[in-house]
Order: sequence, then C-alpha cells, then structure tokens
Amino acid sequence: IHHHLIKVSAFSKLKGLGRITFLYGGQYNQREEYDIRRAGRSERPALSLNLISNVVDVSIDHEKEKHSGSFGLNGTVKANT
Repeated sequence: IHHHLIKVSAFSKLKGLGRITFLYGGQYNQREEYDIRRAGRSERPALSLNLISNVVDVSIDHEKEKHSGSFGLNGTVKANT
C-alpha cells in the first residue's frame, strides 16, 4: 500500500467582507494484493487499485455588530482505476 497526501491552506482578510479561507487536499492511494497463482503469475498482483482524490473548500466568515456567519463552496473529485 502506498499513500501520498498534500494539503494546502491559506486565508486573507477582505476589507468590509471578512476572512476568506481556501483549502486544497489531494491524495493518491495505490494498493496491490498478491496471492499464489498458477502459470507463473504469482509476481503479478491479483488485485491492483488506484484512487486519486481532490478536495477544494472556499469559505467566507464575517462578523458585524449584530450578526455573524459564514458561507462557502466545497468540491470533490475522485478517480478510481
């Protein structure tokens, strides 16, 4: 099993609007399973799976005298082979 992960986060304060936060996370997972196989194929994996995942989050947090809140967007993309 091989697992690779990257995560990046950044924020900025926007005058009159609040704090905007950006987050990106990416993963690559590779899994191979071996078993005793016939015809000299034991060196080849019986099962080989790859998964690539990407996540993006963007949010804005605001605070005013009488109210506060946040809103944002989230996106996820995954690919399996």
